[in-house]
Amino acid sequence: MGSTSLRRPARHALVVPLGQDRTAIYSPITRASVTLNVTEAVLNEGIRLLDDSVAKELEASLLLASTDETDMESFERYCTIRDLYRYNSTGIEYVIHLTHACNLRCPYCYENGIDRSVALTRRLEEDISTYLEKSLAEELPERVHLTFIGGEPLLEPSALERIVRRVRTSCPDPEVLIVTNGTLVDGEFLDACVAVGVERFQITVDGDRTTHDNLRVTADGGQTFDLILHNIALIEARSPTFTVTVNCNLSPQDCESVPGLLAALAGIGFRGDLIFSWVFGGAFTGFESVLDKGDQAWRFTHQLVETHGFRHDPFYRAGYLACAMYARPTRIIGADGCLYSCFAGVGRPSYRIGLVSQSDSPLFEVMQALWLERDCFSPSCVTCEFIAVCNGNCTFLNDMNGYTCPRVSLRRNELELLRCRLES
Repeated sequence: MGSTSLRRPARHALVVPLGQDRTAIYSPITRASVTLNVTEAVLNEGIRLLDDSVAKELEASLLLASTDETDMESFERYCTIRDLYRYNSTGIEYVIHLTHACNLRCPYCYENGIDRSVALTRRLEEDISTYLEKSLAEELPERVHLTFIGGEPLLEPSALERIVRRVRTSCPDPEVLIVTNGTLVDGEFLDACVAVGVERFQITVDGDRTTHDNLRVTADGGQTFDLILHNIALIEARSPTFTVTVNCNLSPQDCESVPGLLAALAGIGFRGDLIFSWVFGGAFTGFESVLDKGDQAWRFTHQLVETHGFRHDPFYRAGYLACAMYARPTRIIGADGCLYSCFAGVGRPSYRIGLVSQSDSPLFEVMQALWLERDCFSPSCVTCEFIAVCNGNCTFLNDMNGYTCPRVSLRRNELELLRCRLES
C-alpha cells in the first residue's frame, strides 16, 4: 500500500475519544491500541500524517485499513480470522456436567426446566473418559482445560476424581476448574483435590447476605451466604496453590448490594478474583428481574470493584471472536453422556449433538458441523465495530427471546470501561 492517506480506522476497530483532544483506536481482535493527539473530528487527518512504516504496523495490528476496502471485504477478513480461531485445536476445553441435579433452587438458573434427575452412571462416566482419551490421543493439544460443572458437581465428587485421574494418564498437566455453588465443600473433598492436582474453583455469591439469601436458597428455602463464605475461606486456607474466583450474577436485585459483597470478602481476607455475569431472562428461567441492556449497571459495578483491586479486561465477559457454540475446541458434555452445542442448552434436546460414545459416527460429525457453521449474524453485524466481542449476540438468548442487538449496552458499558482504561 502506498501513502498513509489511503488508510482509515479499521471497520471492526473501536474509535474512542479521550480527554485533552486525543483519540484512541482499539482492536477487540488483537487487543492492540494506539492514541493520536487529535480529536475524533480530524482523526483521518492525523492518520494521514503518520509515518508510513508506523501506519503499516498499525494496519498489521488491525487498527487501520485501506480506504479502498469495502465493508464486505472487511467482514470477510474478519470471518477468516474468526475461522482460524474457532478451528484451532492447539488448546481444548472439555466442560463436563457431572450431574444435572442441584441442591440449590436459584430462580434465574438457565438450567431450570431440564430433567434434574440426570446424573452420571458408571457406564456414562466410562464413555466420557474414553471419549476424552481418544480425543486427546488424536488431536494432541498443547493445552488442556477441564471444567467440571452441574447442576452441582460436588454431588458427584468420586466421579470428578476418577475422570481427572483418567485424563492425567493421557495429559499429565491439564488445567482443572470446578464451578460449584460452594455449599458442599469440606476437608475431605479438598484433600482429594490436592491428591489429583485440582487447584481452581469458581463459586457464586450474589451480593450481600440479605440479597444472596433471597436468591440462592436450598430446596427447603435455607440460607447459604454464611456457609459459602466460610467454605471460600476454607479453600484458601487449605493450600496456597488453590485459587478461588467469586462470580456475582448481576440483576436489579443485587446491583446495589455489591458494596456489601466487597465488605464480606474483605472480612474473610479473600485473595482471589471477583467477576460478574449477566442474569439470563426468558422462557426457560421465568425470571423477570433482569437488567435492561441499556442500563449502565455493568459499567458502574466494575468501576466500583476496580477501586478494590479487581481489574478486568473491559470485554472479558462479552466474548472473543466466537462463543463455545461456534468454537470446535470447546466440548460441552452433559451428564447424559451427550455432547451439546451450548452451555445453556445442556439437557435440552434441540441443542444436543449426540452421544460421545458415538463420536466416530458420520451422523455425529455432521451434527457437530451443522452447529459450528450455523449462521449467527444479522445484516447489521457486517459493519458493526463490536462484532468481535458480540458475535451476533448470544444465540441461545436469540433462540429463546428473539434477536436483540446489544450494541447500545456495549457502548454504554464496555466501551466506557475501555475509555477509562485507555485514559489511565
